[in-house]
Amino acid sequence: MDHTTSARSKIYASYNYENRIGFYKLHNTTFSFGYEWNKNQSIRHSYLPFTVSIIYLPDSSLSSGFKARLDSNSLLKNSFGETFIMGSQYNFYYNFISKNKYHLFNYRLFLETAGNILELGSAIISQKDKNKSVLGRNYAQFFKMTHEFRHQSRVNDNATINNKLKFGIGAPYGNSNSLPYVKQFFIGGPNSIRAFPVRTLGPGGFRAVKTNPNSVIDELGDILIEASVEYRFDIFKWFKGVVFVDAGNIWLRQPDPKKPEAEFNFAKLLKQTAIGTGLGLRLDFDYFVIRYDLGFPVKVNYESENTQWVIKDAAFGSRTWRQENLVHNIAVGYPF
Repeated sequence: MDHTTSARSKIYASYNYENRIGFYKLHNTTFSFGYEWNKNQSIRHSYLPFTVSIIYLPDSSLSSGFKARLDSNSLLKNSFGETFIMGSQYNFYYNFISKNKYHLFNYRLFLETAGNILELGSAIISQKDKNKSVLGRNYAQFFKMTHEFRHQSRVNDNATINNKLKFGIGAPYGNSNSLPYVKQFFIGGPNSIRAFPVRTLGPGGFRAVKTNPNSVIDELGDILIEASVEYRFDIFKWFKGVVFVDAGNIWLRQPDPKKPEAEFNFAKLLKQTAIGTGLGLRLDFDYFVIRYDLGFPVKVNYESENTQWVIKDAAFGSRTWRQENLVHNIAVGYPF
C-alpha cells in the first residue's frame, strides 16, 4: 500500500538579532520557500529549493577592540562580513519504534548548499570581480552537511536511557574562503556539552583565554562531532530528573596560525574530545518543558599542565573550584 501523502508547501520568514554587548550587533533576515511530504509513517522529507539570508553587521556597532580583532584575522573578518546567502536546503527524517515500544530510533540528515545559481549568473554576465556581490554584499558559496542519530531505550515505566550522536562538516568554495558566521558550528551550552559555556570550547586542541575580564570567548568551527547520554527518570508526575554525560568538540578544516592545534586530525580525535557530566531537573508538563542542568568538566580538549582529566582535581567543597567549574544551564525543552 502506498502511504505517500501529497506535498505541503511551506513558507518561512525569520529575523534574528544578536547583540554581543561591547562587541557587535548582528542582523540576520531569512526567507525560505519549499515543500514537505511523508513517504510513510517512518520517512519524511523537507526540501527548500529557495532560501535567502541577508547578514547585516553595522560598522557603527563594532567596538574598537572587536574591530581590531577582525582586522588581524582575515578568515574571521570574512565570516563576519555583510553577506548575501541564496541556496537550497534538504532534510531527511527517519523514525522507528520497536513493536514492544521499548526502543525509539530517530535519524536526521541535513544538506545545504549556497551560491551556485548566483555563480552561474555571474558567469553568464561575465562578472569577473574577485569578490562577486549581490545588493552590495558578497554572496556566499558553501556546502554544509550534518547527521544526527538519536536512540531511546526504556528501562522501565519510570526511566529511559537516551543517546545522541551528531557530526557535521561545512566547506566554503568559489566566492567564499570561510563559512559565514551564522553557518559555522559551535559547541557548549544547554543543548550541547553542558559542562562548558556556549562557544568556549575548541576548536581542536586550542584553548581560548580571556585577554581581559570584559572579553568574550566566541569559538567556531567547520567540523562538529558531539555525543550525549542521558539517564532520565521520574521523580513525581511532571517533576523529573536526569544524569548526563556529554562529549565532543569542533575543528577547523585548515590550519590557523593564530590557533595552534585547531585543525582536524583524526589521530588526535580522542585526545581533543572534551567530556562533561552532571545532573538535571525538569518540569515536564507535556506541552511545555523547563529544565535546569548543572554540569562540570571531566576532561578538557587541550593540554593542561598536569593532565586533561581535570575530574581528578574536583573539589566540590571548594568555593573557588565551584565558581570556576560548575556550569548552570536553564533552557526550555529537552536537549534532544
